[in-house]
Amino acid sequence: MTRYGKLIGLVAAGVLAAAAAGAHAGVIRLEDGNTVALFDPTAAALQFAWYVDGTNYLREQGFWYRLDGEGAGGEAPLADLGLVSAVPLDTTGDGLDDMLRLKYAQGGLTVEVIYTLVGGTDGSGWADLTEVIRFTNRRTVPVVTHFFQYVDFDLSAGGAADTAWIHGGNTARQTGDGLDLAETVDTPPPTQYAAALTPEIRDALGDGGPTNLGLAPGPVTGDATWSFQWDFSLPAGGSYIISKDKSLIVPEPATVVLMGLGAAALGLRRRKR
Repeated sequence: MTRYGKLIGLVAAGVLAAAAAGAHAGVIRLEDGNTVALFDPTAAALQFAWYVDGTNYLREQGFWYRLDGEGAGGEAPLADLGLVSAVPLDTTGDGLDDMLRLKYAQGGLTVEVIYTLVGGTDGSGWADLTEVIRFTNRRTVPVVTHFFQYVDFDLSAGGAADTAWIHGGNTARQTGDGLDLAETVDTPPPTQYAAALTPEIRDALGDGGPTNLGLAPGPVTGDATWSFQWDFSLPAGGSYIISKDKSLIVPEPATVVLMGLGAAALGLRRRKR
């Protein structure tokens, strides 16, 4: 790609990101290298765009929760817990925010989400997003919690020819049009998981009844989505931490790309910058 072509791509990405952000109030933008991620902390689709080298590959990524004995019995978006703060940070000193710290709380239960975005060089087709979720129970009784991550990427045109599956119980993989995406849960592994065609999982989370994903690893091909579910009892005064890493690779034609996942890949990219 020529320098002029790269410039055009970056300008186009900026225009598209601005247009996408216009449909959401209170949008937060993270940017690093060749990648831009857009978030709306008050929406069910908490992250609604992820641009890599000028192309958006994400339709929706969000978190849902259910607390035993509370509410109507079904799942609710994390935003329903109540947004306390949303703080973007520039950790690299380049003038662009690359980290986002979110805090939600209600009735003594606090959930904090930290996103860290790492991009590759222009035209590399590589980007990485780590997520750390921390639950804290300040109540005097345990809280039985069911927490879900729902993800809908469109790697192929319109997402119609994507293939998604869960590997090893803790890694979601999705491919389409030569692109490769992987999310690995570093700790703890999900209790349940599923790969399914849209809108099956999304409808189940929003239908007002309790959802259990079971163990449905796929693969599925079409407009593919996937979800992880964690079931745990949060003791009084206790905490629970989920750590995950997501990498997206857009390989060059006739090039074999080896994926580096987890903190090692993140650290390597940080050192190379």
